[in-house]
Amino acid sequence: MSVWMSLKLTTQEGAWPKLKEFLDDKLPAVRRFAGARSVEIFFDEDQNNLMIFEEWTSKEAHQAYIEVITKNGVLDELMGFMQSAPDISYYHRQPL
Repeated sequence: MSVWMSLKLTTQEGAWPKLKEFLDDKLPAVRRFAGARSVEIFFDEDQNNLMIFEEWTSKEAHQAYIEVITKNGVLDELMGFMQSAPDISYYHRQPL
């Protein structure tokens, strides 16, 4: 069963144009990473809120990705666009 991850961030004022370029450049690598199933980006321009929804084969697969981008500096680059640390949550789809 896959796991869904949400990442909520508040961007710095006026950062969206450069952040969009950054995401356009980096998202193909995320989508190719072992265990990644999907990545969706949502942005609220009025509140400067970025919401990222990702589906992974497991929480461990996502955490392996985070370890890689922490070591290679991509996570620090992403955080350079933000006002504060992200709010990260993991969810499992529930059959109803």
